[in-house]
Amino acid sequence: MTPLHLAVITKHSSLVRQLVTNGASRVLLDRNGQTAVHLACEHSSLECLQSLLASGQERIDLEIRNYDGYTPLHVAINSRNKGIATHLLDQGADVDAVDIKSGRTPLVHAAESNYMDMVNLLLEVKVYQH
Repeated sequence: MTPLHLAVITKHSSLVRQLVTNGASRVLLDRNGQTAVHLACEHSSLECLQSLLASGQERIDLEIRNYDGYTPLHVAINSRNKGIATHLLDQGADVDAVDIKSGRTPLVHAAESNYMDMVNLLLEVKVYQH
C-alpha cells in the first residue's frame, strides 16, 4: 500500500491532491489489485476521487480492473454510491464494461443488488449514449 492509497482510505482529499501533484502514481496497485481510484470508490470518497481525476501527469484508465475483475464503476455500484458512479460516468467510464470474472456489466450488478436508483441512472446513461 502506498501513501496515496492510505490518504484515499482515510479520506484526506487535500493530501491526495498534494501527493498526486508531487508525482505520486495513481495507477499503482495495492495487494487486492486496486488503484487509488478503486479505493476512492470503495470507501465512498467523492472528494478524493475528484482529486485523483483532476490532477497528475499520467492518464487514468477508468476501465482498469482490480483482481476481482471490477472497474472503478463496478466498485462504486457495489458500494452503492450513486454520487461516485455519476462522477465516473461524467468522466467517461464505460457503462457497458464487463467484469472479467463473470462478464456482468455495472447495470447487472445494480439490478442483482436491487439498487433501483443506480439501475435508473445506468439506464438513463445508456439511453443518452445511444
